Amino acid sequence: MLKFLKRKFKRDFSGGELLERVFDSLVRKTSYQQIDLPVDEDWGVCAIISNDSDAHRTRRGFMEYRNLFICEFEKNIWAIGLGQSRGSYPARPYCNDIIALKTPKEPKEEITNYFINQIYPESNHFKNSLVHSASTELTHDGSLRLVGAWKISRDEWNPFGEKILSLVEGKFRVVKPSFVDRENLLAKLYPLDYKEGDALYSRNHSKILTDILTNVLSY
Repeated sequence: MLKFLKRKFKRDFSGGELLERVFDSLVRKTSYQQIDLPVDEDWGVCAIISNDSDAHRTRRGFMEYRNLFICEFEKNIWAIGLGQSRGSYPARPYCNDIIALKTPKEPKEEITNYFINQIYPESNHFKNSLVHSASTELTHDGSLRLVGAWKISRDEWNPFGEKILSLVEGKFRVVKPSFVDRENLLAKLYPLDYKEGDALYSRNHSKILTDILTNVLSY
């Protein structure tokens, strides 16, 4: 049995803890096949999520994935993964995400290599993230985040943000940015009774978000 399925959760969760719980639920409620991704020098397969490099130094933030799960939602087959932020200071505002990758219609002998390419570079800048969370370090509040469907980088688009946003109204407090910032943030999702400080979510939020993501992946 997967280790993360055995984990006990406390009553209130940060956005990152909530996403762990939601991911567990998505995997448990569908038939799945686990694909272990290669690990090189203690690094899994990574997508770039932030970049503050210049001509004199390289400073990047990454979302790291060590495995994917092939899951069936109605008749749609997706590979979903739980990412964890890694890297230098550009990664610190982020905690984790849930990624969803389309599976090839025809079986591929090198299916692992196919998904590696879908993560990097195809998933850079949260392109294929269903939802991600802020860290709880420093001034970050641990909230849930959606990336917009507008252009992220060149010809890259996130296909999920607008769909999810249309389903969370009345279930989460939605806070939209007043401008398009550099992470292409579409909205932050808080509990309806949220006032200030760190965002804390309940078990009910886990069920609500699991149902919403299942809906999005099913159609």
